[in-house]
Amino acid sequence: PYPDYEALCRRSPGISAPGAVVEYLHRSGTVFYRPGVFDNHLILDLEWALHGVYGLLERRTVLPVLSAQKGVVTRSLLASLVWRDVGEAEQKVFLEMMKQCAMLFPVADDVFIAPALLPSEAACQMQAAAVWREACPDAVVRLEYGFLHEGILRGVLSQIGYRAGIQAQYWRYGLVYYDADLQTTLRLRSTFDDPGETGGRGRITVEAAGPGAARLAAAIADSIQT
Repeated sequence: PYPDYEALCRRSPGISAPGAVVEYLHRSGTVFYRPGVFDNHLILDLEWALHGVYGLLERRTVLPVLSAQKGVVTRSLLASLVWRDVGEAEQKVFLEMMKQCAMLFPVADDVFIAPALLPSEAACQMQAAAVWREACPDAVVRLEYGFLHEGILRGVLSQIGYRAGIQAQYWRYGLVYYDADLQTTLRLRSTFDDPGETGGRGRITVEAAGPGAARLAAAIADSIQT
């Protein structure tokens, strides 16, 4: 707990700024700490944390099962595959860390999307078309990047996914959903100059169709850029 850490600092000569020290320890990889996250605890055992967080990428047994779920995972599924000997409280810690790293994001109670495990856009073509319904975009925003990294796209999808929820159709790395409040359909697509790569020069295209198209497209573009 952070108060225990502060008490240690008070007993240690020369430490007058615990906040600056913990930030240094976090950035140097000695501990994991984010104010207000995990009940304001410092995570000291990084090996434990990394095993719990990256266990879902284990290729022999875990990854094939999660890939078959097309990117949709639940806490109970992760518990049965990765966290067999981990209590519910620790599972929530791992999930919080995964959300912080944009490894997954929630779309319903204990239901999450893992962007890296989503199928390709081509594999979701029929489902996406059923949501988009051959709409003619009323607003289009294109964001060009000299270097568009997969990590950026995971963060973008996670951020928008909080708004789109479980009803959206997701793929790697894009989505389409209907915003009932604005009565507008939005589609986000990510493309690269080299189609075979997931990094390099590329763009994010936001298209919106409906009465709230301009408002929704601008809001999504702003959220991506900030």
